[in-house]
Amino acid sequence: MFHFSIINVGQYTELEKNKQVVPCCWLTFYKQGAKYFHHYWPDGTLNYSLDASSPANLSVACPNMIADYKFGKERENWVITLEGFPMRIQKYQLQLCIEGDWVKIPNKVDLSSEEAARWEFEIKKIARAFNNPIPENKLFYKSSLSRIIAFMLSKEGNQLGHPARRLKNFIDEDTSFHYSLEELSKKCGYSTDHIRVLFKQEFHITPKKYREQKRMQKAMQLISESQLSIKEIAYQCGFYYLSHFTKAFRNTFHQTPRDAIKHFRY
Repeated sequence: MFHFSIINVGQYTELEKNKQVVPCCWLTFYKQGAKYFHHYWPDGTLNYSLDASSPANLSVACPNMIADYKFGKERENWVITLEGFPMRIQKYQLQLCIEGDWVKIPNKVDLSSEEAARWEFEIKKIARAFNNPIPENKLFYKSSLSRIIAFMLSKEGNQLGHPARRLKNFIDEDTSFHYSLEELSKKCGYSTDHIRVLFKQEFHITPKKYREQKRMQKAMQLISESQLSIKEIAYQCGFYYLSHFTKAFRNTFHQTPRDAIKHFRY
């Protein structure tokens, strides 16, 4: 079991827009309601983002990280504030000290609906125990929090260890294309140039080309299955300039986005 104290267990349901520096270690259970939530490393590098379509998740944060967020009326999240929690930032990674060894812990773990229900129930029990701090309840909520951390560590273990496979996983998860390849490479602990070589050796394609394929797949899906405008589709695929989107789309599908819309929608 980890040695730490819980300072507070809070449930948040109100509308709120804020940007703050994380004051201490915390563990968060997010269920729903984010208009946007951008989480940054202390130097301002983007760590991860949430929006209204993001699944429930568990996350941890260290002091001096930055949270920039806006929650709507459907907001529901819990924050457990910790003191003496043995966690640190090391090269765009969070590490947890376990019996003298520093082990990487994921910043965020997305949850299935079953997992979300399980951990929401557990955190509500932690809150009840925290509000009645008799000795046996203190033991219970520390044990429960340790189980949550162990679950997150098990998920990190399932993030395949090879850096190229980890980068591929990060690219696959970044469905809103918030991150640059440089930022994703840093999350793997490698330079862009180094991991490009490893990725090409593993998958016979460069990270840039692989991500471009993901963008174009999403673009074609939105063209064929939605009524979004070309500009809206470009933005959802991570393009800020329509001309760049049109060029990439034509290079992939040998037609313009407008021609594709005519084919699928009319």
